[in-house]
Amino acid sequence: MCGNGCRLGSHLVVNKQQRPFGGWGYLIESLHYSDVEVVMRTLKFLLMLAFLLPLMAYAADIPDNLEPLPEPPPPPAGIEGDIPEPEVTITKRGEDTIEEYRINGELYMMKVTPKVGAPYYLTKEDSNAGWSRNDGVAEPVSIPKWVLFRF
Repeated sequence: MCGNGCRLGSHLVVNKQQRPFGGWGYLIESLHYSDVEVVMRTLKFLLMLAFLLPLMAYAADIPDNLEPLPEPPPPPAGIEGDIPEPEVTITKRGEDTIEEYRINGELYMMKVTPKVGAPYYLTKEDSNAGWSRNDGVAEPVSIPKWVLFRF
């Protein structure tokens, strides 16, 4: 028997002032040795299972009676032509070359190539807003513009 009235070997004895396990001291104090052993055995088993299952799947023999998958059916007739090609109009304004890109007659992007300097793109943000400038290849930042109130 220990000084606190418990038998040695049935509980972990931890002094209340000295907590070797930090904040986990209360949990460790309440566990029996057998509980800790069960938890450790379970963790060991789960780790072994996690490492052995992929190896077992890799080592499995491939059956001889496998058949190739059939070819997928062709897409429906209306889907192939849904993406229209943009109409490109090239104009010159002074010494700058402007390429206008339209889909279904609506202008959505312009590429401006100045005589000196790098080309840049002007893209339409939405149907009511103006144009935003994009200098590089990266996607432009799209700022959400929700209408909350109209007066």
